[in-house]
Parts: sequence; structure tokens; C-alpha cells
Amino acid sequence: EVLADVWDMRRKLQANAKAGDLKRGEGGIMDIEFIVQALGLCHGKEHPEILVPGTPGALRELMNAGLLDPTRGSDLLTAYQFLRWVENRISLVNEGGQSIATLAPSELESQAQKIGYKSSGEESALSIFQGELDYHRKRTRALLKQVLQVEG
Repeated sequence: EVLADVWDMRRKLQANAKAGDLKRGEGGIMDIEFIVQALGLCHGKEHPEILVPGTPGALRELMNAGLLDPTRGSDLLTAYQFLRWVENRISLVNEGGQSIATLAPSELESQAQKIGYKSSGEESALSIFQGELDYHRKRTRALLKQVLQVEG
């Protein structure tokens, strides 16, 4: 079945990802891209309007076609934009030389601050950033499993 093959491909790519990899890691950008591609494979013939370049545009078209629930689609679009924003900001503050996956744990607090996170006084900048990142990644992975009909 197509969805099982897509899940297998996704798991193989994830197996080679470094810890914290925003693109290839669990719940990362590739999860969202795989959702778009899987829905395109399953419904593209009947709904050619969903076959557009770019993940954000494809998510919008999938919602417009009724193939992706608007709440789920909005969650995916928000997660995609957040993950891309973090990826780009980390790269910019490190002059293109590093990603979050290559940073030492001791460097993450200063990186969170450099990309705009501030301590609340009760919670560190890193804790706030990590909470937001974890939320998006867990939600994205759950939605990928729903779309691909994966148990557990």
C-alpha cells in the first residue's frame, strides 16, 4: 500500500538524522512534506489543484479541496513556518555554519536567546523555546501518523 511505503521511506530518512535535526528528525519539516506528498499521491489525480509547488501552498490547496481538515492544516502550516523560522534564524546567527542539530547542549541556551527567546523569570529562554519546539514536533508527528494511518 502507498501509505505504508511512504511511512517506511520517512522512517528510513529519520534513522539517519542527528538528534535535534529540524528537517529530518521526528516531527520535523520532512514529516509535513511527507503529509503533503502522501495526500498528493492519493488524491492528485482527482484533485490536480493540490499539486502545486511549495509545501505552504500545497497545504492551503489540500484544505481548500476538503482533503485536509482546516484545523489540522493550520497546525501543519504553523509548525512548518515555525520550524523553517528556527532553522533560518539559527543559521543566520551562526553565519550559516550551524543548525540546531549540530549545537552542543551547552550552546542551546544562548542560541535560544539569540533567536529572540527571553527568560520569563520563572522559566529559562531555552525552556520556553524547547516547549514550543516540542509542541510543534509532537503535533506534526501525530498528524503524520493519522494521515498515513500508522498505529501507535
